[in-house]
Amino acid sequence: MQRHVTTLAGFVLFALWASTTYAATAEEIEAARLKGVEYLKSKQVDDGSWHFEGHAVGITSLCGLALLENGVPVSDPVIEKAQRFVRRNTDELKNTYDLALAILFLSRIGDRDNRAPIRSLAARLVAGQNVEGGWGYNCPIVNPGILSNPASRPDPPDGPGDNSCTQFAVLGLWVASRWGVNVDDTMARVGERFVSTQKEDGGWPYRHDVEDQGSRSSMTYAGLFCLTVARATRIRQLQSDSTVRRSLDEPEESADGPQSTTLLADPVFSKGLEKAGQFARGISRNSPRYFLWSVERMGVMLGLPEFGGTNWFEKGATALVEAQGEEGEWTSPSESRGSLSDTAFAILFLRRANLGSDISRLLEGEPERRFQIISRENKPRYLRLTDALKAARDGDVIHIDGAGPFEMPHLNLDKSLTIAAGHGYTPVMIFGIGYDERGRRARPQDDVNARHMLRITKGTVTLEGLHFQFDPPDIGFGLPWSAIVLSGGNLRMLNCAVSESNGRGMAPIVMDQAGSLVIRNSLLVGGRAAIEVTVNGQQDVRLDNCVVFSKNAFNVYQGSGGDAKLKLALDRCTVQAREVFFFPRLASPVDIVSNGTAYKADWMGSQMLSDPNGHDGLTWTGSSNVYDLLRWVGAAGTENTRVKDEGSWSRFWGGSDENGQKRVIPFAGRRPHEAFTHGIRGEDFEFAPNSAVYNVRRETGIDPLIVGPGNGYSRFRDSFQYREWQQGDEGSLAASP
Repeated sequence: MQRHVTTLAGFVLFALWASTTYAATAEEIEAARLKGVEYLKSKQVDDGSWHFEGHAVGITSLCGLALLENGVPVSDPVIEKAQRFVRRNTDELKNTYDLALAILFLSRIGDRDNRAPIRSLAARLVAGQNVEGGWGYNCPIVNPGILSNPASRPDPPDGPGDNSCTQFAVLGLWVASRWGVNVDDTMARVGERFVSTQKEDGGWPYRHDVEDQGSRSSMTYAGLFCLTVARATRIRQLQSDSTVRRSLDEPEESADGPQSTTLLADPVFSKGLEKAGQFARGISRNSPRYFLWSVERMGVMLGLPEFGGTNWFEKGATALVEAQGEEGEWTSPSESRGSLSDTAFAILFLRRANLGSDISRLLEGEPERRFQIISRENKPRYLRLTDALKAARDGDVIHIDGAGPFEMPHLNLDKSLTIAAGHGYTPVMIFGIGYDERGRRARPQDDVNARHMLRITKGTVTLEGLHFQFDPPDIGFGLPWSAIVLSGGNLRMLNCAVSESNGRGMAPIVMDQAGSLVIRNSLLVGGRAAIEVTVNGQQDVRLDNCVVFSKNAFNVYQGSGGDAKLKLALDRCTVQAREVFFFPRLASPVDIVSNGTAYKADWMGSQMLSDPNGHDGLTWTGSSNVYDLLRWVGAAGTENTRVKDEGSWSRFWGGSDENGQKRVIPFAGRRPHEAFTHGIRGEDFEFAPNSAVYNVRRETGIDPLIVGPGNGYSRFRDSFQYREWQQGDEGSLAASP
């Protein structure tokens, strides 16, 4: 009998040990996440909503947000239907949860048309903050004008509200601040609220006005989150004030305050973290999904893999994998059927979605050593980019954690590297005359290798979120300056800008050898040509969601290679130039694919053809392009007069240009030809809202909200499509024939 008892005890102990050491694998987590996605998709109703009694807008926004964060594209019919439902049902929206979630969803979609509803919803949240700095269940419907005229705001409501509504309102308003909503005073009062209402054990309750209510798990993380946002808002405000003072030549304030003491060292915050760690240790399959989402949001935002010694993601993901239902759903412990909100919170947790990457950067501050090789285990930092490049090995990733400007004196790269903006930064790279191999100051007049910022000769180089400002010095006359030269290997550019402002005729990008050039979400501004190609070998140039604003858009010259061919693809771009395609005396074949691109130019190509009436060696395949041209195409300046509209243009190419339109294109910025500056933004090249072409913006032209460095890069970097970019999947680009 004793032996059987001992054996049974052994089995029990083994089972307990196994249950505490099992961790879900990456494959199991991914499978659970994707099953959750399919479950949510299957529950959408015909009008685009998901059902939750009394909160149709809120649950639809939450489900839509969870799907977007888990890789469902904005163009998916599920998301499009959800967006239409939310936008149709915001006029009378008062509930705090619904208001905040609608802001998160509409902002995550990133549609320019969502700016007005986001600001309107944010105004209600601002007006709904009560006298104690929190929020209750409902907010007043107010005119959005209160955002620019605080004196017109109604008196704040009475009462303390609760910390659940408050954390949703804070999250919604922080996201709205990315759309120009000033939340400085609002967040200051939020910070005061949570500092003054912390419990003795370090946590926070659901309502601080209930005396016997103790600290709760979700509300403790809500308190930490709200303090984090309040601190980030204050840092951002100080940075903005500092910029204004510099512009006015006034002395800067001391760095005392939020920037001199880290948030983690703050006594209120650190005490809250200690309590949060205790709650994290209790994560199990029965933990509320709302609580897990609160833990995940803080862990990702603060870059903390553990709370109180607990690996929150490993423990939470394992619990969620174990608790998932057969259809992919999660339920609350008190319910027997699948819960939409629980499933949404669960897949947000498993995705490790960071809804506040800009907060993360503000809290970290700007380091003294701005250049970091993040692909190394010890993540070394360097004072200069040249030092980081010397230390980098093939395949390394360098982040630039600073705005600059940083000098880039004709650097040469011969290995595969990624150079990217650090989170929240927009590094500006400027040209500087460096030194030759013997350490003497270079002379661009005599040295062709001193006329560029960056030359690539080998490997695959990826540039992300950088602004290259190249104003050539007043040296010599007519020197062929080039910002970036691709003389071998491959170049990938994401959310970059290359610009000039002094009109000396540099070329943003020159490609003179075989290889590939992929540019996405970027601006090429100024110069004799945005991209200049000398055809040698097999060359592939692809642009997706880019602005091309130059004297000529594409100059292509004949090289010396015999077996040479150029493939040029444009997908959802805008092009403004004197001349789009300039191919003088070109003998090598060129295949052009153009989909959804807007062309505004004097000529499509006065020297595009070898003969005015034919196109030997040149192919064109197009769809949904819009043309605003004075003249179309010719050879050596002699116009083909038969090509005069979109129909004759398509017939000239054998009917291969589909759904083209000849329309006047007024871009929002209304910049005349060759009015180049470093301050040009993607928004300058979206279609003007009152124009006829505005109605075709879904099929043609750029998505301005994800164009360029800075905010555009941050939005794209937070999307699932960024993962595809990192993996080198260019499937969204136009396919060459």
